[in-house]
Amino acid sequence: LAKLEGHEGSVLCLAALPGGRLVSGSADESIIIWSLADEKQLAKLEGHEGSVLCLAALPGGRLVSGSADESIIIWSLADEKQLAKLEG
Repeated sequence: LAKLEGHEGSVLCLAALPGGRLVSGSADESIIIWSLADEKQLAKLEGHEGSVLCLAALPGGRLVSGSADESIIIWSLADEKQLAKLEG
C-alpha cells in the first residue's frame, strides 16, 4: 500500500492510465500524474479555475478533465500540454 501526497486540496477523482500510472484530480484545481511503481509524481497539469471533478483516459495518449469552472480540457500525456479547452 502507498500514500501519494502532492495535492493541496481534497482528491475528488481518479483514473487509471497505461504504463502503471494513475491520475488524480483535486479541489486545488490541479491534476497529478503518478507512477505507481515508484510512488512518485510524474507531472502536474494546471489549467482549470475550479475543482477538477472528473477524469478519463482517451485513446492516443490523451486525457480529458472536467471542472467546476464549467470547462473540459483535453490533454496530451506525451508533452503534458492542453490540446483543447471547451468552455460552456
